[in-house]
Amino acid sequence: MDYINDRHTRGIGMKKFALLLVSLLCLPALGFSQEVSSRGMMISASSELAPGSRASYEAKHLVDKTDRSWAEGALGNGVGEYFELEWKSPVTIAGFVLRNGYGNLDYYAQNNRVKSFQVFFDGRDPETIAVKDSWDAEQYLFSKTSTCTKVRFVIQDVYPGSQYNDTCIAEVALLSGVLSDEEVKYRFVIGYTYSFGQPARMREILNVNDYRPFGSYVTAELQGTASLKLTANLPRIDGATALYPVYAAFVQAVYPRRPLGNDSFYNPHAFAYRAGVPAASIVLCSRTAGAYENLIAGNTDIIFCYVPSRAEIAQAAEKGLRFKLTPIGRDAFVFFVNRNNPVTGLTLRQVRDIYSGKTRNWKSITGKDEPVIAYQRPEGSGSQSVLQSVMGSEPIIDPMREFVVEEMGPAVDQVAEYYNYQSAIGYTFLYYVTRMHNNPDIKLLPINGIAPSKETIQSRSYPLVKDIYAITIEGRETENTRQFIQWMLGEQGQYLVEKTGYVRN
Repeated sequence: MDYINDRHTRGIGMKKFALLLVSLLCLPALGFSQEVSSRGMMISASSELAPGSRASYEAKHLVDKTDRSWAEGALGNGVGEYFELEWKSPVTIAGFVLRNGYGNLDYYAQNNRVKSFQVFFDGRDPETIAVKDSWDAEQYLFSKTSTCTKVRFVIQDVYPGSQYNDTCIAEVALLSGVLSDEEVKYRFVIGYTYSFGQPARMREILNVNDYRPFGSYVTAELQGTASLKLTANLPRIDGATALYPVYAAFVQAVYPRRPLGNDSFYNPHAFAYRAGVPAASIVLCSRTAGAYENLIAGNTDIIFCYVPSRAEIAQAAEKGLRFKLTPIGRDAFVFFVNRNNPVTGLTLRQVRDIYSGKTRNWKSITGKDEPVIAYQRPEGSGSQSVLQSVMGSEPIIDPMREFVVEEMGPAVDQVAEYYNYQSAIGYTFLYYVTRMHNNPDIKLLPINGIAPSKETIQSRSYPLVKDIYAITIEGRETENTRQFIQWMLGEQGQYLVEKTGYVRN
């Protein structure tokens, strides 16, 4: 059925598309059984914006699992326009996941976004749903579950765009039940940056397992036998992802092979399954925040991390504890952009202006009139703690939730994505981004004219050289803990630091 609505002088009119949809980004191992099947589904819209020279705005883009978007084609701001999903047989509907606005983040704010829908089920039982002004995938649940063959979403109100008056939606998926936050994240967020056959977080987990002591691949091994061998009362260890390769190499040199039949003994992810129960592994990789928590709680003896955050120092102080930080090597804190971003370097002043919010547009740096999208990490992560030290007394800008990335791997990949090429900036550590999660679509920025490298770390000419630490609680070290740290500072330990790819202390 095709016709032109006389209200829509710019619209293409209502078109129905019989779509046999196959999700190119489906992650079946995670079991997204709550998503209503799109097999045999028909989608229509009251109008569509006429295609431009480089993009089309058809209704089918609402369910194509890309960042291509539907844009209504009516005069005005789109209020009253709608799209409709229809099946030949009844389906059960409990809610939906929506990526609001234009799918390409560079143009998200320039176009209208939906502020609220009125949703009809088989033309009746309307329900009003308020929608967040969020580029991220968001889950919305209806007040009751409905069984129907047709669902119509009518635009009731919009967030105005800064440049255009067209209302856009990137993606919608109907649900028969509730998805967990992790499922929404993997299916509708990381799925859009899916590469190398796995989501970035899964690649990070696999990378860490690659470095497991006595595993198939370890970065560094001693030429001969270690001068220190521990066989009992082994210090329990935890630490940051970026430092796992070096402390795994220490363990392989000094600790015994795992007990026969105990596959969890050196498993970096064999955490305690409930409070009060010890972890199955004595060498964990809980990441920075988890490692500090375990050290404060007495669940581990040594953690390998960068500088603690102010909050972590305060948490220890509340329990009457103080951290003892022993530098064992060096790394570089680096800032990176998409390789197509015209910026060639930054000064420390420019870095601080970006992350304090004083600089919100690249124009003053590159001459390009593009917003700065400054990605951050969560409070307590190692890189966020180092950013705090870089900023000194200057407060860090409070970012949009979409631009706080839980793991370092996805942070790198988000900046590398093509839709971020003009805008995004992020930060991490040189070892991690060159050895553990190398992405060819980013470039590292010189700071104050000095590029990060092994040579500039050794000379400390690069402005953001950062020590890596073996951290204990003062007064709580065992004799084996003290001996082990002393060995790390000796020739054999420092050889492993260098052989792994860090810089000697």
